[in-house]
Amino acid sequence: MPLVPAAGPPLVDLLDDLVSRFVLNCPEEEKASFDRLFFQIESAYWFYDDHYREKYPDQYPTLTLKGFAEKLFKHCDVLKPYKGQSAELFAKFTDYKGQVPTYGAVILDRTLTKLLLIRSWHGSTWSFPKGKINKDEAEHECAIREVLEEIGLDLRMYLDTSQFLEHSYGRGTTMKLFLTHGVDESVHLETRTKKEIGAIVWHPLSELGTESTKKDKDYWIVQQLIGRIKKWAGERRKEVKGSAAGGKDSRR
Repeated sequence: MPLVPAAGPPLVDLLDDLVSRFVLNCPEEEKASFDRLFFQIESAYWFYDDHYREKYPDQYPTLTLKGFAEKLFKHCDVLKPYKGQSAELFAKFTDYKGQVPTYGAVILDRTLTKLLLIRSWHGSTWSFPKGKINKDEAEHECAIREVLEEIGLDLRMYLDTSQFLEHSYGRGTTMKLFLTHGVDESVHLETRTKKEIGAIVWHPLSELGTESTKKDKDYWIVQQLIGRIKKWAGERRKEVKGSAAGGKDSRR
């Protein structure tokens, strides 16, 4: 096992490295606007937090994304001319990011009686595995990528792109979830991300959408869709039951 150095590089050298990796050498299309460039700054922030702050918590400051961006704007020669606007540009990025559509999946087990939900690393809200679409990425490919990253499940063998739910919430945020079922409850699920997913848990459908969960703010996203999910699951159970009955009749 490699030894972790007693100390990381000086902060100024660390910022130089992050600027080179994520800002100066990012794809040209990501430099077309500050909205796109801030996604690169966000990636640099995650790298800083995961690979440096975690190893050397006493050496490097704890920063929010906004605070980290301000440091980069003051440090990077390309960004310095705009350092006085960093707070305004960050606010615009936050609004822009909120408008980027998210894609993911509603994942049900083989019996269509349990729903897979995730909880974020720092939060308490239960939701569906999903994430924001990349430029020029197909909707279903975004869903496949995000589910694989967040829970370690390859969605391809379960995906029917004609089966989905769409929903809008907040300030115009749109969400599209592909409806899937047939996942074995015992399958090993593990996030491939760091500090993003805090829990991956199967929830009985019968316990969702009840009076208790309606009052529980941790289920507010699920609550918006649970009625439609239960209806779809009920229809699939009838289809499975009918198919099984037809198979028995054909063997008589």
